[in-house]
Amino acid sequence: MARESGLLAGEGWWLVIALLAVSALAAAFSLPWLALPALVLLLVVLALFRDPPRQIPSSPLAVVSPVDGRVLSVEVDARSGGQPGTVIEIEVAAFGAWSIRAPVEGKVMGLRGLTEGPERGLWLQTDEQDDVVTELIGRSSPYWARPVAFVKTGERLGQGQRFGYRRWARLARVHCHGKISVQVRVGDRVHAGSDMLATLVHD
Repeated sequence: MARESGLLAGEGWWLVIALLAVSALAAAFSLPWLALPALVLLLVVLALFRDPPRQIPSSPLAVVSPVDGRVLSVEVDARSGGQPGTVIEIEVAAFGAWSIRAPVEGKVMGLRGLTEGPERGLWLQTDEQDDVVTELIGRSSPYWARPVAFVKTGERLGQGQRFGYRRWARLARVHCHGKISVQVRVGDRVHAGSDMLATLVHD
């Protein structure tokens, strides 16, 4: 299951504890050459694994931002298989939280590139049968730097729920396959899980 939010992501606690222990031992044995690097690494870990709580919108049909960043474009999605579709592209904030959050509530239909293929994205299907795909894009990077997910196909995610890390991804694309009402403009700053990108429309 997806891991819950807190001030610090659970995956980072063991690193924090280990670095605190190293710093304490270095201080106890008067080893500043070891204490200083450990403290610097501790600050880096705290920055990367911070997981500030986010206020999830009350609208059940809202599509929320999966990452912290800035909206680069809102365009027709040519890959929507003949159905009306829109893709919203977001430039990931370099110093934003690493967490990726589910844009909608729904069932995980696929994890492309996070665990199961060449593309890097999460395919969610809502109870209303809307398909929303979150695609993470980054420069060629080693395995440890690529986006990663903590969920599996068939699981269910809540709107705004944390499901993985973007790591060094530089772009996020949210593909909405269906009719939507766009709520953002190019240049808008958005926060993962709390800012609405669009609303799914059902006549």
